Amino acid sequence: MVLQALIFAWCDSCPDDNLNSILDWSEHWRPVLEFHDVCWLPHPEDEFYRRCTDIEARRQSMIVSLRRNLTLLNNPDNTTHELAHRIAFRLWTHLLRDVAVQNPAAEQVHSTPEQYMAWLDSTLSLPAFSDVAELGRDLLKIRGERGPDEYVARSLWIWRHGKDNWKQLYWHSGMFRDDWISGRILDRLAEIVPPDELETWGALVLCEFKDERIRAFCRWLPPRYAEVLRDHFNHPEPDWANCAYQNYLAKAQEPVLRLRWNQVRDLPARQAELLDRRLFAPERVRPAAVIEDIQTVEGDLRLRDPFNHRAF
Repeated sequence: MVLQALIFAWCDSCPDDNLNSILDWSEHWRPVLEFHDVCWLPHPEDEFYRRCTDIEARRQSMIVSLRRNLTLLNNPDNTTHELAHRIAFRLWTHLLRDVAVQNPAAEQVHSTPEQYMAWLDSTLSLPAFSDVAELGRDLLKIRGERGPDEYVARSLWIWRHGKDNWKQLYWHSGMFRDDWISGRILDRLAEIVPPDELETWGALVLCEFKDERIRAFCRWLPPRYAEVLRDHFNHPEPDWANCAYQNYLAKAQEPVLRLRWNQVRDLPARQAELLDRRLFAPERVRPAAVIEDIQTVEGDLRLRDPFNHRAF
């Protein structure tokens, strides 16, 4: 838990003009990593991907780091090659996602792992995917030796859905019952569903009370619909209620929030605290618009920090 928190804090301390240094994290932390199981560590590559918004600069930096880690896959040291594979595959997945969302297509629905794997091979043979396919050849071979990697194929199928074929992804979202992949579908729907499809989103969110649904809904929700979140403030699931409330604070007009401040004594303590921070705190410590998945960072000691910029 302490090591996780330290790595997250190390990423946070990286200035925006030196983000590439995050991709070198394994070298900085190598003396510590030799004594820990790396599979439980966070992914600083995700922090880089999230913070580096220049797509081309991000792509070039990830390719350099990916190639550097690919050279370590045959290293005899167990920790070195395990960590290199972990980092390389994470980077390659991010690269694959960027290519997929830039080349949307209406894809056929598949029903078996074999169909998905055949489709993956076919898609990676397309000209748009040639560079990323070559970079991932060795990684896919290694993972293939462990069994069919259907998650890669299903993820690529999801990412290739663009704004012109969001309905297909929406109508077939029930095919994926696995929590991990259904969350990936919701994330993509939040990016591609048109801003006037409030009723569609309402049906999707309310069909099952899982936190991933309210988070995706909040990421999608246009500010003009912010008032619909009021119905979720008292949800029996605290994470669901808090996410709805924080998103409301981020999107409601300030005069409306100041009116609520006049009645702050009638609010639960948690809501009063967040409203106070939204109205009067400096910009950098205001509540985040969306509460991200707590489970993925439950070992992060920064959760105790009320001014944590992720607002977990």
